[in-house]
Amino acid sequence: MNGHADFVVLYPDGTVGYGSNDRDGLVRETLHTHVTDLSTQGMGQVRAWFADGLSNPALHPNALAERVFARLGYHRPSGWYGPVAITMKENRDGEVAPLTPAVRAIVDELAVAAHSTDAWGTSSAHLLRNALPTSRGWRSAPEVDSAPVESVQPPAQTPDMGPDL
Repeated sequence: MNGHADFVVLYPDGTVGYGSNDRDGLVRETLHTHVTDLSTQGMGQVRAWFADGLSNPALHPNALAERVFARLGYHRPSGWYGPVAITMKENRDGEVAPLTPAVRAIVDELAVAAHSTDAWGTSSAHLLRNALPTSRGWRSAPEVDSAPVESVQPPAQTPDMGPDL
């Protein structure tokens, strides 16, 4: 996107949507149309707007948000779920500046990578979705294309008594 953008919404399917705040409205009101059950957290120069995924198991994991925030230097241990919006952090007067070119470049680069395809036509977004746990738990065996693996116990270790002198 080359025009003015006050925020970007990162969707779980790897798509993004840029938007501008209604100058007469509040950022929170504008973002609420994209992200329900708004929670917010400041992270350095940016602010994340998100639904609390831990309280809503219907929200899907958002791999793109994971990658974008990791690139911005922030890791959320509980992960990101559902649509996640990013704005710049507000100044002392409560005003929010448009997204910086650096933030937009990170989002654009990772969004393109999420939708790129490999030589077999498999998209990165598909691979990322399949690598993530489902329903807050790990995928069951039938969902994963692998054979059962036999558990092997490590060999017993004897304490080191030092060199024989």
